[in-house]
Amino acid sequence: MSTKPQFDNVKSLNDPQFLHNWKMDIKFPSKGTYPDPDAISWRVLTSDIPTASVLHASMTVRGHTVAYPSGIVKYTETLAMTFIEDKDGTVKEFMRQWREACAETRTGKAGKKSEVEARITLTMLDTQDNSTFSITLYGCMYENSNLNSLENGSAANMQQPQLTIRYDIFEDKKGG
Repeated sequence: MSTKPQFDNVKSLNDPQFLHNWKMDIKFPSKGTYPDPDAISWRVLTSDIPTASVLHASMTVRGHTVAYPSGIVKYTETLAMTFIEDKDGTVKEFMRQWREACAETRTGKAGKKSEVEARITLTMLDTQDNSTFSITLYGCMYENSNLNSLENGSAANMQQPQLTIRYDIFEDKKGG
């Protein structure tokens, strides 16, 4: 038997979670030749959300296939983020210098993983700038970047460089 919801029932529902703002924090084990990431105004416009899939092993018994968790987790491994560039071009310069630290484009010399990998934390903020959810990516390395369109235009056409990183593993949690 269903009943109509009462006003008190509706008032007791939790507010829906709206996606407001994302804050990004990037840490390197040692400062390289790239700009200090703490000095950059990271305005993340869009970001992928990393995913983890639990792989299963299966066994067939008398014609029936049964799946068992294998204990192996497969991560998406890459994550794309779009930023709003400031007038000084610090985001583009950071991406260029991180790329060069990972692999020098003129010589092909590869950087050491321990020197070029980063830890990136994406934190979702509510309307009061309180942390509601965070994702920390470990073993992050530069994969590629895209400056998007380089067009003449008005102030409405702000530059939005995109960075794709490769990561080893991530942890997500409620709060900050």
